Amino acid sequence: MVPKEQTEQKLMGLFELDEEGTVLYSSIESTSGYMYREPRLDGANFFTEIASFNNKDDFHRRFDIFRLADNRACTFGFTCEYPDGEFAVKVVMARLFLDQNHSSFLVHLRKPQLDP
Repeated sequence: MVPKEQTEQKLMGLFELDEEGTVLYSSIESTSGYMYREPRLDGANFFTEIASFNNKDDFHRRFDIFRLADNRACTFGFTCEYPDGEFAVKVVMARLFLDQNHSSFLVHLRKPQLDP
């Protein structure tokens, strides 16, 4: 089970997911910008147990489209819709290969960088 304090903050960080969305590794970005390893999330489903924004099904579809495509990586902007308002993130997805029969995927959610 995901710690309650984890679901109340805006979700940012680095996640390694298997094809079903199970977390294999996670590094969460705190509200102060510090990244920390969060082993309690290992084994949880990113889309049903971790993502707490209202439009997580839209994000899951984006993940599935990427997972089924041949692209090695993709980057896009996404607006997470939380009960207290919208939160824009930049998403980087990359395909990681463990072996020919198993693959995993990097999903990185971070604050968008502002143009100078």
